[in-house]
Amino acid sequence: MVSLTMMARLLEALRPTARLIVVGDPDQLTSVEAGAVLADLVAGLDRDPAQPAGSSAVARLRHTYRFGGAIQDLATAIRDGDATAALAILTSGDPAVELVPNADARRSLMVEAAVDLRRHGLAGDARAALAALGEHRLLCAHRTGPQGVGHWNRQIAQWLSEETGENFYAPMFPGRPLQVTANDYAMDLYNGDTGVVLRRDGRLVAVFDSGSQLREVAAARLADVETMYAATVHKSQGSQATRVTVVLPELDSPLLTRELIYTAATRAQKQLTIIGTPEVIERGMAQRIQRASGLAKRLRMPPPAVPGEVSAGSPG
Repeated sequence: MVSLTMMARLLEALRPTARLIVVGDPDQLTSVEAGAVLADLVAGLDRDPAQPAGSSAVARLRHTYRFGGAIQDLATAIRDGDATAALAILTSGDPAVELVPNADARRSLMVEAAVDLRRHGLAGDARAALAALGEHRLLCAHRTGPQGVGHWNRQIAQWLSEETGENFYAPMFPGRPLQVTANDYAMDLYNGDTGVVLRRDGRLVAVFDSGSQLREVAAARLADVETMYAATVHKSQGSQATRVTVVLPELDSPLLTRELIYTAATRAQKQLTIIGTPEVIERGMAQRIQRASGLAKRLRMPPPAVPGEVSAGSPG
């Protein structure tokens, strides 16, 4: 997700003798800012994908540890732009993947996930709450609108209220899933970090998993956070969940692209549900993100001649 400008600044900061290794998936969504750096690097440097290993500047890692089976097959079909194969997998009856026309069939799962978070939040069990957060993830293409993150966060909160008989008017409550929306260096929290609000000794704290250890901060200290019953596909990059539900946008949405569908589908570890129609799948897989940065073209060009050198084949 690195932008063209950020990559330029990174290269400027490196020593001339440094070696830069860039790791990522070029088929995922690009950065919000200008450029599609990783995709351009692969397109510009991987001149012959069939050549022997070690003879190219690009190395492709083929084995996936996050998922397998039908999810793996679907991800391959999406990456290759094979809509017929993707739809065949989604409608095959395999329990790992499914295509449904609306969210009614997934309401019970969404409510169950919210209830589990609420229960662990009230109990103050940090590890159980974070584990529950990773059990299910609802992903949307848009932030606003009838299929956006805002709508689904409100909808699931309402379903939770109906299920528990409680009202959630306070900005912070036990079991509220959180996503950080801006870097906070003082608290060591960064844009995209996820956590859960807990009740601990009569006060509310938020717990975040930083990877090496759990971080707890007073919920009242948090400013740049939002509820995360649902999240955008773009912000989900780098994350995973046991079960993932994806709400695809309408046919005319400019965000409906192959990269969006691929990124959303590859967040799932064991089960994936896509809410949409075959027409939406076909349209999305036929559309690619187009960014004319010029980087791939520049990388394909031969290196400039050194002054005073005579190129091979030129008259002496």
